[in-house]
Amino acid sequence: MRPLHLDRLGLTQAIYMLLDQVEHNSTIKITSSINEIDNRVPKESEVNIFRIVQECLNNILKHAQAKNVTVTVTLEPEYIQIIIQDDGVGFDFDQKQRLTKNYGMGLSGLSERAKIIGGNLTIESSPGNGTKVLLKIPVSQTKI
Repeated sequence: MRPLHLDRLGLTQAIYMLLDQVEHNSTIKITSSINEIDNRVPKESEVNIFRIVQECLNNILKHAQAKNVTVTVTLEPEYIQIIIQDDGVGFDFDQKQRLTKNYGMGLSGLSERAKIIGGNLTIESSPGNGTKVLLKIPVSQTKI
């Protein structure tokens, strides 16, 4: 299902709105730097990008016990790079991958969405050191 904000505001503003909503409804401080990324990927990919950011934030709210989150969206000539980093409790990524059935579909869902849009998703985390999610998505060389 396509979020209404994507059509009304575009992907860039929809991400800003999501960040504002999370910050307003939680105790987490969000710092962001977001380049304009509207019309750089197909509309179907925009939905998956938005959902990946949304799921990362939901995971932070549910599990991370973070106080601060940084979201960076950078438009490079050949790709969009999104980094979502928190200062939360972190986790043992290898162990969590083995025990996915106990943790729901969150991490595997992120990976699947990234694959659907031809992106590359990397998750770095360790206990006590927070979590960093890095997503790279190829962009169209001409505006869509």
